[in-house]
Amino acid sequence: MILFGCKNPSDSDTPSPTLVEMVVVDSSIVKEKNYFLNGQLESKLIQDSIIVVSSIKSPGISSFHINGDELGQITAKNHPEAPFIPSSFDLTDYPIIYILDRKRGVIQKFDLENNFYFKSIKLKLPEGKAPKLALSKFKKVGDNFFVELENSFFDAYDPNYYNDLNKMIYSFDSLGNPIDGFLQYPKIIKDYPGSISAQNYLVSSHLNKYFLFSFPHEGLISRISDSFPFEVSEQIMLPKSRYFNYQLVGSERSISSEDMMAGGELASTPLNHNFIKIIENDEKIYIQTWMIEQNSFSAERQFFTHLIIYDKIQKLWYENIPRLFFELGHLAGVANDTLYFFEGNLRLNDEKYIKRAVLRPIED
Repeated sequence: MILFGCKNPSDSDTPSPTLVEMVVVDSSIVKEKNYFLNGQLESKLIQDSIIVVSSIKSPGISSFHINGDELGQITAKNHPEAPFIPSSFDLTDYPIIYILDRKRGVIQKFDLENNFYFKSIKLKLPEGKAPKLALSKFKKVGDNFFVELENSFFDAYDPNYYNDLNKMIYSFDSLGNPIDGFLQYPKIIKDYPGSISAQNYLVSSHLNKYFLFSFPHEGLISRISDSFPFEVSEQIMLPKSRYFNYQLVGSERSISSEDMMAGGELASTPLNHNFIKIIENDEKIYIQTWMIEQNSFSAERQFFTHLIIYDKIQKLWYENIPRLFFELGHLAGVANDTLYFFEGNLRLNDEKYIKRAVLRPIED
């Protein structure tokens, strides 16, 4: 294993964020009617009271009230005219939902509440690029669609996968025609000398005609206009954290497909701490992390998560004590300073839960 990095917030002399306590105030069991989502991929809060969840293990998307009641559902098996494996989905025009499907290179348009299919939009993809199988960044802005594309010439263990990819966010018009692209992996990733684990190293959100993009190991949040020429209007330095390790780690050499087939130590790379979500509202930026800790007394690996929060008005950073990831779940959204998590990984129990949490100051 080798370490690689520059301008690492962990090396900063600045103080760590103010520590706050996360308190889960209640949880509701998710009540599924006709279709059981096998695990979860993404969860998003819409209209302060509805959580929409996708799955690729059992391709489908369901919506739930925050009390756990199912509101709507779309499944691939019930729509042979528009099959999909949801890399991502967009709720800009809810209850209209747009589903990005990598296998067919299309965007499927449905009415989620009424389980109604409208149409498919075939994307005319640039040569050598395709949406990711899972968790491509995807956003409808006006009549256009912004889609994260990956390098289809190389697998994610090949350094060329990152350093040969320019314009990883592409905009398409309503007919699927490409308009233009922007954004590339930062130098810390592009210059890594060996293989790094095949993780999603980019998080994004959109608010008031601007995207937020962050590659956590770069140590920055970048605000970029959603219109050409996609200029960077602001960069926010990420804070030093007590828990999150910004250091990018990987193997000492490039791992080939032959190495992967052979297995063993040569076919593995260490996992990096990562961001899995970034959410922005008028007052704050919320980042959910994903962290791994090797138990020194066993081979069992523990996965943790916590929030790093930026108060845009006071220009202050906060973070909470980490919790077990599979107990808390994915941050779906924030409404009136209440955090909504969807826990549907099915690792610890057979039920899915919607959890409501708040952040409180820690009293001395």
